[in-house]
Amino acid sequence: MQNFSITLRQLRESKGLSQKDFAKILGVDNRLISRLETGYNEPNLDQLKVFSDFFNCTIDYLIGREDEFGSIVIKDPVKSEIESLYDKLDPVKKHMALTYVKQLSAIQEQESDVNKLKKA
Repeated sequence: MQNFSITLRQLRESKGLSQKDFAKILGVDNRLISRLETGYNEPNLDQLKVFSDFFNCTIDYLIGREDEFGSIVIKDPVKSEIESLYDKLDPVKKHMALTYVKQLSAIQEQESDVNKLKKA
């Protein structure tokens, strides 16, 4: 649940709270906050409800199914994995990945054009 980890940290920091202060307010061990923010632990439903109430946001927003405009976002797991891997690349490798994807897209377009000609 990488999206949750990032969102929790961003929301906590937006309130100007340290992990220790945040944990104290919620009455939990600060190690729990650290583990949730690093993705080591995943939140349970009760924890999601507490965070949702505290930050006045939806659980869908916390887990990455809703963007800032309130629209539900159903993520493709393959796309999510590609995005996660892409985010770890250095700028040169990101450019290489983009070039490769463009080449794949061009090949697919050509195949589509050939299939249309066959059907005609």
